Amino acid sequence: MVLWGESRHGSPMKQRTLSPEATQDDAVLYHESTMALARMLRVSNLTTSVFERMTGVHIAQWRILSFLAHNPDCTQKQLKDAHQVDPAAITRSVKLLERGKLVVRRTDADDNRLTRVILTPAGEKLVAEVSERRRLYLRQALKDIAPSDIDIFEKVLINLEANTQKMAAAQGD
Repeated sequence: MVLWGESRHGSPMKQRTLSPEATQDDAVLYHESTMALARMLRVSNLTTSVFERMTGVHIAQWRILSFLAHNPDCTQKQLKDAHQVDPAAITRSVKLLERGKLVVRRTDADDNRLTRVILTPAGEKLVAEVSERRRLYLRQALKDIAPSDIDIFEKVLINLEANTQKMAAAQGD
């Protein structure tokens, strides 16, 4: 079965060939889910970009600063686990924040293998300032979206993430 769509200019174009066993329902599901996932990626990129412009803080750095504000004196491992990213990504972000004098890193007094990350007074001040801009961003971004719609969207994302994690585990990732 061949799926057809339109190019950005409106001309017909072949998009994807499904297996011979594919039904029309499979084709519709494939098309609709592909379009929804593509839109989700575009919206994610757009919301991240708008958030960063409105707050003046890179989203990855904001997540760390916000986490530290709510979890003082945590370790880099706790940051990594909370954000589900590789240790190198956390280290790079923390080093940037440290260069900006927003955090300090200290070796744990009881366990030299652990590095604690602590907000500085400048980091605390930035979190307070950005928190207000973040509230404004969220009010505008979520305007006219019912809480029940947000709940449904969250459930869909949780299921999509769980299904994809199972697939990744089956592939040995």
